[in-house]
Amino acid sequence: MHRVFSSHQKGSSLIEVLLYVAMLALVGGALFQVISILSQAELKMERLRTVRSDAAFVMEQIAADAKHASAIVLPSAGAGGNTLALTVGADTVSYACTANVLTKSTNGGVGVPLHSARSACTLLSVEHVDIAGGADFLRYHVTMQAFPVLDIPGQDAAVSLTSSVQLR
Repeated sequence: MHRVFSSHQKGSSLIEVLLYVAMLALVGGALFQVISILSQAELKMERLRTVRSDAAFVMEQIAADAKHASAIVLPSAGAGGNTLALTVGADTVSYACTANVLTKSTNGGVGVPLHSARSACTLLSVEHVDIAGGADFLRYHVTMQAFPVLDIPGQDAAVSLTSSVQLR
């Protein structure tokens, strides 16, 4: 028996099926890439939001204590450093960034971390500016980074903030 195929015959040939499968694989691969890129971008944005929030909280804490401080104990006038100590009322309030944790302590007590475990303090820089005949200023800079640091290129979320406050 010999079969004759007409142009009105329904169904697909093997080549057509293979072409459809190949096109579907290409579209599926492209869709997977887009979803992967969007997922990485969302992860980076979430890490950046956390770091920004933690850095802003740290800056607010330092500013609040500095505004109520009667003196800057550390660093001395005209100097800078990585530790801040203020006299606030009868207390000495200290800030320090050690081992990636920025802590606040009162009267030499145990330091309380000021940020979440998902961010790390990489820099606390303070400068005591003494203006002759005027009030003292405190200039401070904090750099926070997402923690743990990922080995994914472009995923290192870091924030650096600088501010200054005049002491009363």
